[in-house]
Amino acid sequence: SISEALEFEDIDVIQAENGQVALDILKSLPVDKLPGMILLDLQMPVMDGHQFLNELLKQPTNPINLIPIIVATAKGSGFSLDNIPLALE
Repeated sequence: SISEALEFEDIDVIQAENGQVALDILKSLPVDKLPGMILLDLQMPVMDGHQFLNELLKQPTNPINLIPIIVATAKGSGFSLDNIPLALE
């Protein structure tokens, strides 16, 4: 898995089974413990990647918005970046 490959390279990994859990984890961390990047799967139960991004956009000044996000999705899912701002500033 991707997380195993990252851990093999001595990269700390925090996993969440869906976007809501990911948001809860991120909100619970002190700013100095936030991750260096987010690898976001768009196809998750409960709160998918689109909803996760929309929740982040509701709080533009939150330090979580400074974390680079890499978006992943299954080929042929019909996903488009057209409706998602790519720069959260």
